[in-house]
Amino acid sequence: MTPKQTSLYWREWGKVRARLISDGLTSEQAAAKRHALHAKALGRDKSHLAFTNQDFDKILAAFRAVYDDSNLDAQLRQIDQPEERRHALVNKCWEACRVFIKGNDPAHRDDLCQRYMDGTAKKVFGKYERELTEHQLAALHGILDKHANRELAKQRQEHADKVAAEERRARETDLPF
Repeated sequence: MTPKQTSLYWREWGKVRARLISDGLTSEQAAAKRHALHAKALGRDKSHLAFTNQDFDKILAAFRAVYDDSNLDAQLRQIDQPEERRHALVNKCWEACRVFIKGNDPAHRDDLCQRYMDGTAKKVFGKYERELTEHQLAALHGILDKHANRELAKQRQEHADKVAAEERRARETDLPF
């Protein structure tokens, strides 16, 4: 987990702990309850240091169900996190593709981008972009982003070469004969 996730984990646990203690549990019982919540949400007790993003989402939803059991929206929002992360990764893949894929018009370019993403995903993972896991989608984004960065570097170099050529031509025309 990232430091921000760890911080959020302990803040959320603090709210759960306060609720449990106000319900009459001791500190030791509350600590045991934390492990029980891990087991219930994940199917087994697992250290928070070893959580995946999906584990973390499940734990946060479980914590919120304890300390704010009347707020179903907060719990559902947390459950929707994997889909939101997936959507963000797909958008990043599209942004990267649009850097180096050109088309006759936006619809043509989008078709070419989808074909390129599917072809790359199929080649690397053996399945289409829409079938990738979150982890595989992040890897696909890395591949596409690297390609986009190479294209941007190439464009910057071409621009610098063009400017240098124009400056040479300008100097040559200013020379007295």
